[in-house]
Parts: sequence; structure tokens; C-alpha cells
Amino acid sequence: MSVAAPEAPTNPDSPPENAGYRNLYIGLLVCGFILRFGFVLWKKTYIGSSNDNLPFGEEICSIADHIVRGQGFSSPFHRDTGPTAWIAPVYPYLVALVFRLFGIYSAASAIVLLGIQCIIAAATEVFARSGFHGAKVAEIAEHAGIAYGLVYHYFHNKEDILAAIFTERWAQYVTYLHEVGDMDVGFREQMRRLVHFWVEVYRREPDLMTVMINEVTRSYEFLESHDIGTVMVAFEAIEQIIRRARDRGEVGAGVDPQLASYVVFGAAEMVLSGYVMGTLRRDTPAAFAADETQMLEMLLDGLAGRAAI
Repeated sequence: MSVAAPEAPTNPDSPPENAGYRNLYIGLLVCGFILRFGFVLWKKTYIGSSNDNLPFGEEICSIADHIVRGQGFSSPFHRDTGPTAWIAPVYPYLVALVFRLFGIYSAASAIVLLGIQCIIAAATEVFARSGFHGAKVAEIAEHAGIAYGLVYHYFHNKEDILAAIFTERWAQYVTYLHEVGDMDVGFREQMRRLVHFWVEVYRREPDLMTVMINEVTRSYEFLESHDIGTVMVAFEAIEQIIRRARDRGEVGAGVDPQLASYVVFGAAEMVLSGYVMGTLRRDTPAAFAADETQMLEMLLDGLAGRAAI
């Protein structure tokens, strides 16, 4: 008499029913998590300078600090500057909860947040490969090397994970835009740095850029459910760079800085979309560098040669 093989669980997010297999699965996940956190504890990556003992997100941590102190969603630059729309609220409130439970800027908080970062990094890879709607929480847990239930200890669902990815990285992006705007260099050099930044982020972190393009900037569902003001601060930063350059005479007097900021962002987004979709294929650092040069020339000098103008 033939014996039917046991069927896999119908719900891919549920743990295996077989006790032995389940224990092996959990054991592997625990080992993976121990290895990740063992490296954190061995290298003490949760400790930095006396003023920066968290390894990421100064603005996010500053906002979280003010939330815990009862000052609301405000002041991303440590000093009291009042309410802010600098970034979306999901991740700062999560950091605030960690601060409340484990202490503001404490080593314990840093360790917990690094654990959350393991989940976010794994989710970025899974979202890039499977797409947001095709991704499963169990798959994220497996890539993070943690137990399935631990994901839900930090996040209600995968929508919260995507929001955390966006919040953390968008804050870093906006911060860099302001840093470039404050540099004592000419407009061409500022634009060169921005173009290099966009291309380099894709080259070094293609999974992250894939998620940001496919699941954030091109997702009406995501943008509809988040404060558009959080996105617009990046446009405003570029607009300010162009406005200052116009005032210095480096940009034509008739240029509308707001419209120009949309042109710049649109060009960058379409090139990055070409990389992500594989329609604009580049395989070497030299090819990416050549794209940077041409993008800068087209943005600043236009498509027509100077003799044709």
C-alpha cells in the first residue's frame, strides 16, 4: 500500500506542523540570530562616541528623544526647533518606544534597535526579490536569522516594515541633500555630488533602490497612506539649492526653482528605474561613471550643443 507524503502547510506564514522539523527550523533560526548578535556584541557596534552611541539615524533618534520627553514629534537636530515633518512617523515612534523601555541613547536601546535593523535589512532583500505583495513574513524572518514570531514583536505587519525602510533611508537621503546645499562649492559641483549619490546608492545597494522605486515612489497605495509632506521635503531641498544658485548667477534668471526641482528628480528617478528594471543595463563601474557624466551634462548644459543654441 502506498503511503502519501506529508503535505506542506497551506499557510506559508505558519510554522511546520511536524515537531521534529519545527524544532530543527527554530534551532537554525536561533543559531543565525546568535551569530548576527554575537558579531554585534563582539565588535560592540552599539557603542560610538559619547554623543553618538547609536549607529544610525541622528534625526530619527533626536525626534524619538523629544517624543519620550513629552515634546511631541519635533526637533530632528537635537536642539528644540519645534514640530517637524522631516520624516514619516512610523520608525521614530518605534525608536521612541525602545527608548522608553530601555533608556534614551542607552547601549541596551542600541542593541534592540540593531536587532530591528536585522529585520529591516532582511525585508529589503525579500521585498526586492519577491515584491511587497509577494513577500511573506516567514521569508523575512528566515533571511534575518530570527524566529518567526520575533518579527511581530517589533512590527504589526509587513506594511510597518516597509514604512520603516522608507522612513530610515529617506531621512538619510534628505539629510544628505541639505548637507550638499550647505557646502561652500559651486552649483555644478553640488549637482555632480547629487548625481553621483543617486547612482552610487543603486550600485552599492541595488535591493534598497529596487524597493524604493517599485514599492514606494511608484506605489500609489504607499504614497496615499503616508504624509506627502514627508516626500516633498526632498523636493524643497533641491529647490533651495537651485534658488541659491540662481541668486548667485549660476543658474538662468528666468529658471523656476520649483519646476527645475521636479525636472531634476524626474530625470534621476527614470534613470534609476531603468537600472532597477534592467532596461538600462550597466555592468561596470566605468559604465556607471559615464552615466553620471552624461546626466550632469544634460541637466546643466541641455541636450543641444552650445553651438546649436
